[in-house]
Amino acid sequence: MAFLQVASFTLTPRLFPDEVRYTGTALATNISVVIAGGTAPYVATWLVQQTHDLRSPYYFVATTCLIGLVAIATMRKGLASDFAATGAR
Repeated sequence: MAFLQVASFTLTPRLFPDEVRYTGTALATNISVVIAGGTAPYVATWLVQQTHDLRSPYYFVATTCLIGLVAIATMRKGLASDFAATGAR
């Protein structure tokens, strides 16, 4: 957990300009927990029931990781400063 939290706690605040940093960080963290963490037990149970394979939840975890890797790979350095420089609020 610490390995994942260190990356999240240092990266997420840098995605938002100062004016909305707390709100953006809170929303990003909580919405991702609700979507991925809240559905994980149900999806895992459904996958095992449908496939009769106890290893099938791996595909849900692997897909979630792949989405995360794509998101990280497409991030631009200095996103919050770009946002602030355009004057968008």
